[in-house]
Amino acid sequence: MPGVPTYVTVNASSLDVPGQFSTLSLVDLYGQELAQYPLTRDKNVPSLYTAPSFMPPETFFYVQVINQTISAIPDNKNYMHVFI
Repeated sequence: MPGVPTYVTVNASSLDVPGQFSTLSLVDLYGQELAQYPLTRDKNVPSLYTAPSFMPPETFFYVQVINQTISAIPDNKNYMHVFI
């Protein structure tokens, strides 16, 4: 809902080890990135990640979560798309 602060929590319980989520992006319907936010891992529940609050865009968008699967290979990323 445009104009209302939004909060996102990502459950990564099915993510293969040693994968870690690093970034949450808002992407328009054409694949253009609208905004990017860092994800923070919960200290008590390591499979949960949160992004800082944000104001959603006034257009339809996807949430794209970037999964750093192998940290030793910086270009090796999997993308998980979630529509909200």
